[in-house]
Amino acid sequence: MVRGCRVLDGACGTGYGTSLLRRAGADYVEGVDLSEESINEAESLYRDPGIRFRRGDLLSLEVPDASFDVIVSFESIEHVNDDAQYAREMRRALKPGGVFLCSTPNRTVTNPGTEISARPYNPYHVREYTGAELRQKLALSFGNVTMLGQMPWSQQYCAFLAAVARASPMLAVRMHQTRKALRSPFDRKAGFFPATPPARSEPEGLVAICS
Repeated sequence: MVRGCRVLDGACGTGYGTSLLRRAGADYVEGVDLSEESINEAESLYRDPGIRFRRGDLLSLEVPDASFDVIVSFESIEHVNDDAQYAREMRRALKPGGVFLCSTPNRTVTNPGTEISARPYNPYHVREYTGAELRQKLALSFGNVTMLGQMPWSQQYCAFLAAVARASPMLAVRMHQTRKALRSPFDRKAGFFPATPPARSEPEGLVAICS
């Protein structure tokens, strides 16, 4: 999806994904992150004439309209205070016909039994979404939103977690973390991205492809 493209890696951290995008064939990749420390680390780790790292805010990218063919912003929407402005800014910076890829945890699995207004267990997250909520938010700025999923869990299991959460939200979170730790090393499908989530399942990770 990025071969021959100008790509933005939003919330790039220390640049690992930025480097992968360049190696995947992108002509140019710009990695942006709020953390100056992360940007300094990225610059020391991934020097490449086709990569630029800079400190920046995803709510105000300070780039011209229609600057990028592809924007990748993984595990970031849950961190921003104004998610509607985030989506508008991604749309503004994207060229006509471009693609925006966004991923975030699925609250149904990671914070079972809670509403979007509830503060997530992860102290660095402002909010977490269900698949329907994420689609609805992104659809305010993008005409086409395709939802994918990563690491499916059965709806029966998710309903069990939600029931536990009604008594103790922390217990439900800890139970899932424990089960995931025991499952992942042995389950080859744990990291699989299905084109559509398997029937009667909830993905732990939500992935949206927007245009």
